[in-house]
Amino acid sequence: MKRNKGITLIALIVTIIVMLILVAVGVNVMIKSNLIGAAEKAANGYKTAYEDEINLIEEGENLIDDYIGGVEKKHNWQRTGDTITCAHCSLTYTIGQIVTDEYEYTPGTGTTTSKSNH
Repeated sequence: MKRNKGITLIALIVTIIVMLILVAVGVNVMIKSNLIGAAEKAANGYKTAYEDEINLIEEGENLIDDYIGGVEKKHNWQRTGDTITCAHCSLTYTIGQIVTDEYEYTPGTGTTTSKSNH
């Protein structure tokens, strides 16, 4: 009688049983260690941090836009000879003049006010 080489039915069944046991142990360990819950918590923490960072960047951009917009809206400088005059607030300076006025910008309002009287 000629002998066939290959996997017997018993060896195949034993292999499947061993694989099922390994899968059952792996699933049991994963459930008991709360691996999925920890991964979800980490993902939510990352998402929250990302959203906070985006909001912080947008707030910074808005502050910059307000400041730049306020400066552009507040003064409209025009030069006539050696004199520079703001059409909006009527401030007048001469070229070469030392300016001692101090101005204060109010964020969010786009306004600039002089700290000195003139």
